[in-house]
Amino acid sequence: MVSELLDNGDGNDHPGPQCPYCDDAYPGTPTKHLQDLRATLDAHSRPCPIPGHPQRRSVNPVTLATSHCAHHRLEHDVIPLTRKQGWPLSIQFDLLHARILDFMESFLTSSMIPGPRCSLGHC
Repeated sequence: MVSELLDNGDGNDHPGPQCPYCDDAYPGTPTKHLQDLRATLDAHSRPCPIPGHPQRRSVNPVTLATSHCAHHRLEHDVIPLTRKQGWPLSIQFDLLHARILDFMESFLTSSMIPGPRCSLGHC
């Protein structure tokens, strides 16, 4: 049981690059925004290598890495999933108002209950 909880020794339980701050999977091709977040964070951190992860870094306080790590999770995990499910990556704001009105109309129409409702056992 304990052996299942222990690290397998390489410090990496996923293929590909890993974040130098949280050790999670890192996008192979980070966006410019993520690169900028990383550069800012790197300027305020120090190397802290461990076996299996020689590029690991340490920052104090660790909360400085929160924005960077949240964004790389978005790029590595969420965006590929949304693409796979067919979600748009950009919002067409000029069409949004009409879509909301259509949704509201269909929602209100489908949620209306036809006929009288029973109240306290009296119909």
